Amino acid sequence: MSMHEHEHEHEHEHKTEVFSLIDQDGNEVFFHKLGEVEDEGNLFWVCEEVFLNDARDMIEDLGEVYIFKADDTPEGVMLEGVEYATAQKVFEKWQNSIPDIEEIFFEADTEEDGE
Repeated sequence: MSMHEHEHEHEHEHKTEVFSLIDQDGNEVFFHKLGEVEDEGNLFWVCEEVFLNDARDMIEDLGEVYIFKADDTPEGVMLEGVEYATAQKVFEKWQNSIPDIEEIFFEADTEEDGE
């Protein structure tokens, strides 16, 4: 065996941290955090609902995006739902903070489109 041989018995993965919340009907709902936004002195998490496989070790599908107000407490981070207007404002602020993926990967086909 040469010193350059290296066998892997593990896979290299980039794990997305998934967490769960209990909805008002008592169902466990899974999310992953897309990012954070600070607005008017409050911290918000931008999260996407995820659907896991039966073993709960792999994301099978993605759902809606949700905005939660995040508060640090001695027990950990407490997440609280927000009103639609707040969620919309925070989501737009988050969207404006990330690079435009279409702009990165696609060249604009049209110039002014009159809007």
